[in-house]
Amino acid sequence: MKKIVTLCSVVIAIAVIITCFAACGGNKNDDATTTTEATTEEIIVTQVGTVEDVELTAVIEEEYVLLKNGDEIFQKLAYPIKKGLVIDFEYAKNNFKFLDMNFDGLADFYLAIGENDGNVEFFCWLYNATSKQYDYSISLSSLKNLSVDADEQIIYSSDNGFYYEYGWVDGQLTVNNSYDKTETIPEKVT
Repeated sequence: MKKIVTLCSVVIAIAVIITCFAACGGNKNDDATTTTEATTEEIIVTQVGTVEDVELTAVIEEEYVLLKNGDEIFQKLAYPIKKGLVIDFEYAKNNFKFLDMNFDGLADFYLAIGENDGNVEFFCWLYNATSKQYDYSISLSSLKNLSVDADEQIIYSSDNGFYYEYGWVDGQLTVNNSYDKTETIPEKVT
């Protein structure tokens, strides 16, 4: 009887997911796709991205981010240890994505780990074409309220009354402009 109830629960969960997908028009993002998989315990949110013709699926675990290529483990991204930092896994499971953050044409990966003092904090990993692995980016991960404009190749951030525009120079993240929040600020910055 338990097996029948569990099977019915899974079938219902899948039907709800398909209904939601159909109601949303089945829209897809060209860079990445978010999907859900029904299990008997919880719904697992995944993100799919492609780097160097390898399709990767990311799953947020409490110990690490698991990147898989099909059934094979591609890489486990360890969470860095930051004093006093607490990861809000419920928040994180809904806020992660493959996205080219250093504008080299390869899909990097970010994970929003929660809000702290009104600011969204992130862990970011950049794909290293030489090692064929993702490397943790201290510079990107130190930014708050991160957003990326791939077309303009600008990274935006805000913190402590300032807005910032960043770019990459010789592989280093650099500040292009900063604005005090009391100044007239270009609309795209906010």
